[in-house]
Amino acid sequence: MDDRARQDLAESVLGDLKWLCAADLKFADEALLRELSARLRRLLVEGSLQRFRTEVANLRGEPLIGTPPPLEPASSDVAYAQLGGGQRSGVTLESVTVWNRALGPEEVKERYEEGMEARRRPRQLRLSRWLSETCIHVSGVTASRRDVIKFVANKLGGVHIDSRRDLNKFPGYGALDRGPTARGATTGIAPATA
Repeated sequence: MDDRARQDLAESVLGDLKWLCAADLKFADEALLRELSARLRRLLVEGSLQRFRTEVANLRGEPLIGTPPPLEPASSDVAYAQLGGGQRSGVTLESVTVWNRALGPEEVKERYEEGMEARRRPRQLRLSRWLSETCIHVSGVTASRRDVIKFVANKLGGVHIDSRRDLNKFPGYGALDRGPTARGATTGIAPATA
């Protein structure tokens, strides 16, 4: 990489990182989430951040990301599950699971204790693994963080709008179309057809 290309890469990555630091992501509206998706796509999915680390900053290896425990494997008992969380409209959410059945008292206690233990020992994942990890289940279909970033950036207007979703190639898009939003409603986008 020549000096000009290194300078362009540095300006792009540092500009995106400064924007992320300045953005008020605690109470993000959908327009801000679309803008965020474009920057995350460039930094994480397209790899600008990692190229900056290796080619400009001369750092080796991938950064480590602190993350909550993984989602349980998709099952017919789970209607919806989301890893991570955030704050929106004054409400703070952490990992959420909506079950298709009532849990017994022992199951509730076990899940609570597992969650408390996981808070005491957060996991660290390499960036590539973190991006590939399943972060959402909707009706038995899963999507990774990479899928979510690409969906918002490529389909919902972060970079461009595309109402077509190839569910055979990306079944997670259908799950994301059907999944609830932080407002508790569907996305309002017509479900994709296979």
